[in-house]
Amino acid sequence: MGAAPRATGRIARSGALRRPRSGRPTPDRAGRKLLRSRRQPNAAVAIAHPTNTVMHLGNIAHRVGNVALNYDAATGRFDHPKANALIKPEYRKGYEIPETV
Repeated sequence: MGAAPRATGRIARSGALRRPRSGRPTPDRAGRKLLRSRRQPNAAVAIAHPTNTVMHLGNIAHRVGNVALNYDAATGRFDHPKANALIKPEYRKGYEIPETV
């Protein structure tokens, strides 16, 4: 008789099975390791924020469809109402994010 098969994943704190990804640390482990090492992050906020904004704008443009969109960076709004609805979704009662934090 052969040995019992071994589990290939890790058990997360929530109890869910998390599969290892090619030896890379999971996001929660990576964050703790960064804090523990006190190293600087890979990108400064001044670089990461505009880069992420462009990625989000591309995602919104894809979801709206094949239409021309104009984005006003000063106001943070599009000239298309459907695209503006995707900037900040409607949150469930009790989970709203205020306009000013």
